[in-house]
Amino acid sequence: MKFQTAPAANREIRVTVEPDPKTVDSALAAVGNRLGQTINIPGFRKGKVPYRVVERFLGREALLEEAEPALVEQAVGAYMRSAGIEAVEAASLVERSTDPVQWTFLITLEPYVSLIDTYRDFRIEPRELEPTDEEREEFRQQTMHQSGERRTVDRPSEWGDTLTLTVRSVFLDESGEPTDEVMLEDDDWIVDLDEEEPLSPPGLDEELLGVATGQERAFVLSWPEDSSSVHAGRSVKFEISVKDVEGWVAAEWDAALLARRLGEEEPQRTLAEYEDELWAEFARRKSAQVLNEELNTALEGLESHTVLEYGRVSVERAVQQFVERQAAGLRTMGIRDLQSYLRILGMTEEEYLESSRPVAEQDLRQNLLLWEFIEREKIELPAGTEERLRIAAEAEAPGLLNQYANDDSPDPEVVVERLVELRLADELRNVGRDGLLKMVTDGAHSLPLPEDAGGDEADVEHDEEVAAAAQG
Repeated sequence: MKFQTAPAANREIRVTVEPDPKTVDSALAAVGNRLGQTINIPGFRKGKVPYRVVERFLGREALLEEAEPALVEQAVGAYMRSAGIEAVEAASLVERSTDPVQWTFLITLEPYVSLIDTYRDFRIEPRELEPTDEEREEFRQQTMHQSGERRTVDRPSEWGDTLTLTVRSVFLDESGEPTDEVMLEDDDWIVDLDEEEPLSPPGLDEELLGVATGQERAFVLSWPEDSSSVHAGRSVKFEISVKDVEGWVAAEWDAALLARRLGEEEPQRTLAEYEDELWAEFARRKSAQVLNEELNTALEGLESHTVLEYGRVSVERAVQQFVERQAAGLRTMGIRDLQSYLRILGMTEEEYLESSRPVAEQDLRQNLLLWEFIEREKIELPAGTEERLRIAAEAEAPGLLNQYANDDSPDPEVVVERLVELRLADELRNVGRDGLLKMVTDGAHSLPLPEDAGGDEADVEHDEEVAAAAQG
């Protein structure tokens, strides 16, 4: 068997294989003899058709097409053995010829990850896990603002307010005297004070800022000569009376607000009791956020001490897995599927896949780094972990099979093995993340391990994997 190789891209090899003619003839004869047992050819008894007759009757091309899958598998295996490659990420047939018989494959090697010894020297400065007084106050103000409402306010107008005005405005002549030409006259002129969308003519927003209900004001404004307005170069006199100022009013910080924040329709406890629960949850969330950010920083730093290579196939698989996780999260929010979500966004599936690529590739890199770290540090799960997970999986498997039953449902033992495999990987990944965080913070910070952690969005992904295991 002859091989010709050439690099194609990162971790990709283009391989042309030309099998020995005798190997091809032997494969064609085997296919011809097998087909000769089933086809009817005039003048021959069924099952007694010689190979040469079958070849003439069906054609060498048809026989080669039938024999090709086995020959291709044999060719790829032969190349991998000759090149000393134990496993590949993917292999695809990109070209073929029949005279002579040749196949060209694009082989993607498995990702290559190698930590250099200096990775153990990488450190980060641990951040404060407990919320500061400033963070608590910022959260308190934000909570009151988010739970507020728009209503009439008894104060001077601010940006974001809506004014109801009586207005009369007339143009001025060249000497600056008012004319009879009315630009605007309205007893209920509604104006939104928006910094991003200023009113016309220039300066009108500033004149309306700071006015209060019942106040009257007169002022003159002009459009610049180079303005794109039809009134460029002209001046106008405004006379206004403020009828109403409507603005956003923050909610009161009381037991009723915190009860709603914690999912209760009516308050059942004191304000102090609600505050204790809210601040405890706020502290947990800050701690989780800081630890996650530190872990990402650790993985980014680890990458600078790593030789990391992977092919396009690895990225495409990472994108697909990322999209599947997103779809699982959407279902928990009541959105039926990804297509429904894309219609809301106004995006095509191709656009969504492309926009997901940077995040998915980052996930790929971090996963590769983490598993290499786990292997280099010889991190293992505590004794008894597999037994604990197996007991839980055996209890859960019957319910999963009933919930996701179909004609192709696997044997319960298959589901149990798949669940144990998934959960062992999950727990080892978490133990590895914890080990990395401890290393880079010199033991100052540690992640809550699965048995200690509360539910989070990772549970959504885990539930989807469980469902997939049940469906085979």
